[in-house]
Amino acid sequence: MKLKNKFTISFIILLAVFFIAQLFTIGSVKNSGDSFEYASGKTVIYNADIKSGEKLDDLYIKVGSVYTDYGKSASITVKTSTSSSATATPSTSFATLSLANVFGEESRAGANYNWIAVATNKALSNVRKISFSATVNLELIELVAFTDKGNQVRFSVADNSDFNAKSVLKSLDAQDSFVWKNSAKYNFTQEEAYSMTAVHTLLSGNKTIEGSKYNINGDFGVLPTLLVAPFVALFGETTFALRLPSLLATTLSLLFLGLLGTAIFKDEKYGFLFALVFALGGIAVSVGRLGSPYALITAFLLGSLYFMHRFYSKGISRRSLKGAWNILLSGLFASLALVSDWTSVFALAGVFVLFGFGLRRQRLSYKLAVKNAEGKEEKIQTADGEEVFVNVEKLKAQKDYGYKLRVSWGFAVIGFIVFAFLLLLLSGVCAYGALVKIYDTPTAPKLSILTLMFKSFGDSGFAVNATQFTATNAITPFAWFLPLKSATLYNGVVQVGSSSYLSWQALANLVLSVVSLASLAFATVKIILDFAKKRSDKNALRLRRAYFILLGGVVASLLSALVRGNANAGTSLLFQAFYLGFIPLSLLALKGYEKGKVSPSEMVFVAILVLSVATFALSLPCLYGYAVSAQTAKIFSWTSILTNGYFRK
Repeated sequence: MKLKNKFTISFIILLAVFFIAQLFTIGSVKNSGDSFEYASGKTVIYNADIKSGEKLDDLYIKVGSVYTDYGKSASITVKTSTSSSATATPSTSFATLSLANVFGEESRAGANYNWIAVATNKALSNVRKISFSATVNLELIELVAFTDKGNQVRFSVADNSDFNAKSVLKSLDAQDSFVWKNSAKYNFTQEEAYSMTAVHTLLSGNKTIEGSKYNINGDFGVLPTLLVAPFVALFGETTFALRLPSLLATTLSLLFLGLLGTAIFKDEKYGFLFALVFALGGIAVSVGRLGSPYALITAFLLGSLYFMHRFYSKGISRRSLKGAWNILLSGLFASLALVSDWTSVFALAGVFVLFGFGLRRQRLSYKLAVKNAEGKEEKIQTADGEEVFVNVEKLKAQKDYGYKLRVSWGFAVIGFIVFAFLLLLLSGVCAYGALVKIYDTPTAPKLSILTLMFKSFGDSGFAVNATQFTATNAITPFAWFLPLKSATLYNGVVQVGSSSYLSWQALANLVLSVVSLASLAFATVKIILDFAKKRSDKNALRLRRAYFILLGGVVASLLSALVRGNANAGTSLLFQAFYLGFIPLSLLALKGYEKGKVSPSEMVFVAILVLSVATFALSLPCLYGYAVSAQTAKIFSWTSILTNGYFRK
């Protein structure tokens, strides 16, 4: 891209606007401090300092990791006492609730790392102590309570509590962090609670609680968790920390798409349009900031494709390794994707094909050089004085070709195999403590790092995390061509209770999806007709190459989704990246039939863009998970045609 080009400048502005707009909406930085490691069978007792004349009204807790199998429930009991005696034990039932670990049938399923209302509007008089107990080991992040006058209750740890006061105080160290809001900005989705549990297991290292069942993200390898962990360590267990890596990855995907579009369309204008339709596609701003590995893996795969295309189009110079670095970088991104999710090997099919075509180009260039060297023998004198005829140009071509072939395969082996193994090994070393807790006996570990790593790698690659919405979200990946059904990521009504309409949806832009389908059909007919007419001019070849790269990406992403399972609109980020590319491709194809500064197809595209922006604007509440009234929701609901039980009810 040329920096002075107006479309390059527009592309840079698009990247900045996309990142900044998302940055201020992805989540809250409100951190609830350290967590208290609660062991089941014991009781935590707090002294409650309530002003005279006020009553205990509302109690909220924030629970982190629950150390039992995903989907199983933990029963939490809170009792009260009117005695302030040092030996008094609360015996009056205040509230009991059932909390499903991340997902399940319970009404509180997926409440991990979110504030939970234990009880409200109780108005109990003379409460001096409360107790907390649970049926499983868990992390109690924070406990807060309010009186009927709206004043916050001040707690301290009772002397007769079963736990050390210093450790229990961790559940009281961020009393001002309480935020009772129902928007997705302040609440984790079930998918994110699943990811945060894995991050917490990783960051807790070798620390264990006897009788605990430790969990990690079984849908993916351990690498995505390792990449997210530094952000959580820096910003705390907040929605902002978990979603920031996804935002960075989606912005990187946008960058790769703009660069790839410029390369395959041979025009900065169409590279910008490629990035623009992706940004407006809906999935990029919903799944693209979800605190789950989808965005990371998509960025890795697009990065691998971009750098391999650079090798395919530019080749390798005999004088330097500049072109060969593209193979190495492509291999590095591919290795990151493979170690994160081994089913990415199917999505990388296009990368491997491009590598093959890059080698073929080198072979054809070599054959052409040999052909041009025919009959150009030169007389040279050998060391022993004998005169012989040698084709110097042919020998040089053979030498150059042998060098390029060795470098290409050498860098490919390093990038795609050596890097993958090193990343796998490094992941095992960094996550050793967590993997021991999951696959071995922490008190007496016996398994090697490699064994632990391959166990984790083997367990990944299939969707085992079944959120509350999995069944209703499910569709065949082929439905992505015309996505009439959104995928619910978060339902605020279920999560915290709300009389308004609140739902965070993975929702494709309906206008762009319809246009993409029409563009795919048009481009396919165009390519078939060009083949039939045996067109091989510069423009026909450019369209053909761009078409097959986009089509290869669509097919590869579909294949990867079919292998993984549990497909829905929320898992279509990579598919969307390629699918929407048929819109600028069709514009480019129509350009050859039109004359004038402003072509009819460009005018039509502007109209489509206006409709797409309007659809995007109408979809904002469900794309970002903000509450609107039930009446207002009827205005927005047309952007998704089919109901999934949580949207368009």
